[in-house]
Amino acid sequence: MMPFFPRRLLWQIYPLFLLVLVVALVPATWYFSTVFRSFYYERTAADLTVRSRMVRALVAERFAGDDQGQLDRLSKELGRSTGTRITLIRGDGSVLADSEEDPRRMENHGTRPEVVAALSQGVGQALRFSHTVQQQMLYIAIPLDEHDRDQGVVRTAVPVTAIESTLVDIRKKLLWAGGLALVLVAFLGLLVARRLTRPLRQMRDGARRFAAGELDRRMTVDGAEEFGEVGDAFNQMAKQLSERMAMVVRQQQEQEAVLASMVEGVLAIDLDEKILRLNAAAARQLGLDPDKDVGRPLRELLRKADLLRFIERALAGHQAIEGEVMLPEGEGERYLQANGTPLRDGDGREIGLLVVLNDITRLRRLENLRRDFVANVSHELKTPITAIKGAAETLNDGAMAEPDNARRFVDIIVRQADRLNAIIEDLLSLSRIEQGADRESISLVPAPVLPVLDAAVQSCQS
Repeated sequence: MMPFFPRRLLWQIYPLFLLVLVVALVPATWYFSTVFRSFYYERTAADLTVRSRMVRALVAERFAGDDQGQLDRLSKELGRSTGTRITLIRGDGSVLADSEEDPRRMENHGTRPEVVAALSQGVGQALRFSHTVQQQMLYIAIPLDEHDRDQGVVRTAVPVTAIESTLVDIRKKLLWAGGLALVLVAFLGLLVARRLTRPLRQMRDGARRFAAGELDRRMTVDGAEEFGEVGDAFNQMAKQLSERMAMVVRQQQEQEAVLASMVEGVLAIDLDEKILRLNAAAARQLGLDPDKDVGRPLRELLRKADLLRFIERALAGHQAIEGEVMLPEGEGERYLQANGTPLRDGDGREIGLLVVLNDITRLRRLENLRRDFVANVSHELKTPITAIKGAAETLNDGAMAEPDNARRFVDIIVRQADRLNAIIEDLLSLSRIEQGADRESISLVPAPVLPVLDAAVQSCQS
């Protein structure tokens, strides 16, 4: 079942491809951003460590002196030139010099985490908010003397805002690069998706042509080998369908020609007595229209009781039957010899009835003519026989003694015998005429009609 809003395959695959691309690109961007951030902080921390060692090298000899002001000026000068906050802290935590603030006003830094780590581990690092400069700072602290860490600590720091600003620029560049890559890959993906779905569209168009009956056109499919094999399979299927349809059409035409040429009427109905098929002969016999009446119930079209009873009996019997039905036709009657056979499908299930109707009206009329002819011949034969018998009985009763009457009765016997002989000759002539008609050898000659009429008059007078 097709969806209510069908979508092309391209727009089902492509959004999923974009989603996968975005899902893959976002974590990658976040990962690289995190890597860059860690890398940048590590580089900044390493740079601060180098700066701290340089400052330590410059102030190591002066650290033990009493000239605190000189150290403070030097730290401020170095801080301005390097953009770094520099703080010199004694071992007890008191601030000796600072590049951003007056060390005398600064609190003890002995508890600062970077200072504690430097005194205990050799190098201290901390990322925290500075209450002195009111900024988030990255601190690196190293002992003034590696062998005597209690002498003091050199600490360098830079604002994190500068690092974050640089990281923001890097993130923007990564986002721009990722967005550009996303657009480029999306465009390339669209081209690839369209290229992948083009063979499917070609196969769709070819299948629609096949469905429309254009089986002689062949499908051309571009793309991968698999699509080409599917296209070849479609073409082979179309060829076989074309051949089979041509065979079916040819068989149907032959069947139609056979049915149309049959003198017998052929009528096929289903189990509900609806017309499935009828030929031209059946349409003429029953007064139906093959183009309009197929599919309609037979009882709505016919009022012929004999035929309907025959069909009902055939459907109920589930076997072949035959019978004779009479159909009223104008002022006369039509007689049909009906043969009914159950109609079955390929699985042997009964699906209807096949009725073959043979018009025997002419045969019935010929039978009536023969019957009338036999009756007339019998009557014609009986008349001279009755006269001969009457004359013979009269002679036998005594008419022989009367010569005049005897001669008259003998003449009657002779005439009636001649009449009987003429009837027999007529019957033999009729038989010869019928045999000649079968052999098409009757020769017609002109003859006078008057002697025939005189003979008929004399026969009637006798």
